Amino acid sequence: MILITTATQVEARPIIDFFRMKRIHKAPFSIYEGNQLFLIITTIGKLACISAVSYFFGKFGHNKVTGAINIGISGHKSKPIGDALLVHKIYDDDTTKTTYPSMAIRWKGNTDELTTFSKPHLDYSKNTLMDMEGAGFFYACLNFLNIDVIHSLKIISDNQDRPANFIDKDTVISLIKNHIPTLQKLIDSIFKINSALPEENQIEIDYITEKIHFTETEKVKLKELLERAVLLEVKYKKDKLIELNSAKKIINNLKVLIENGYNLH
Repeated sequence: MILITTATQVEARPIIDFFRMKRIHKAPFSIYEGNQLFLIITTIGKLACISAVSYFFGKFGHNKVTGAINIGISGHKSKPIGDALLVHKIYDDDTTKTTYPSMAIRWKGNTDELTTFSKPHLDYSKNTLMDMEGAGFFYACLNFLNIDVIHSLKIISDNQDRPANFIDKDTVISLIKNHIPTLQKLIDSIFKINSALPEENQIEIDYITEKIHFTETEKVKLKELLERAVLLEVKYKKDKLIELNSAKKIINNLKVLIENGYNLH
């Protein structure tokens, strides 16, 4: 199943209606369930989003969920209202920390950077997507899910020509409703990632770690890197990796191969 998060009930309503979701939990957060989907309304703000995501995984268990999507409206200096963009970089204005969602899904639509603010932001001088939840969503989900299946989809609701004070409830509903097909494509892409990971992956991990000593932390990293290599169709030879004769060198080698793979897509 995939977890969808929205900051408000208004943003959630078109999704709940389209996927025919039923509310299964009321407080402290409204949680809905549909076919292969959960949805939680986090309320507005980074800390609220962290609390909601953490509550969800604590309450329902992360073994049921194989991906997460944050969807919602966003401001931007110059992008046209109604555009939908997948986030490929997140900047937290409070902490100045930058994080990079994985693009292993090979998204064919547009992408952009996101800046998360702790307060409503009506200054359009920063030429990025702007919200109040994205960084919190990403931080929280990383505690439970692989980076490849955590994504934010933002829909432009305001810009310097038409600022946020013009937004009303009906506009928000219409913006989200118009991009249900985009959301469906993202959902399908995440399901595809999960189904693409072969059982042979574990056999290769066992083969490598029998030959070379890996700490438990290094084994986790090796598994993550080999999964990404599969998703990006990055070619590697396990015997060549073993010739490096060092867990650290193997991990660094895979990182370079995968980085080159990202650059090719």
